[in-house]
Amino acid sequence: IYISDLDEAINMFKKILDFDPYRLDNLDTYSNLLYVMENKTDLAHLAHKVVSIDKYRVETCCVIGKLFHSFIKFY
Repeated sequence: IYISDLDEAINMFKKILDFDPYRLDNLDTYSNLLYVMENKTDLAHLAHKVVSIDKYRVETCCVIGKLFHSFIKFY
């Protein structure tokens, strides 16, 4: 997998969320892409967004887990 492919996938998720801002399906995949690219800022924004939509969805738990792991993996 090339970095440009990951960037393209991230851009596609951004377009999908612009079209459907309340979508939670597959956001666990999007959070994984942000995690792999070490984009903590966008991952934090995504976590805030999904919690405000539905804090009990599985996808929300995955996003929050990735966010916490991204902060503790460097300590």
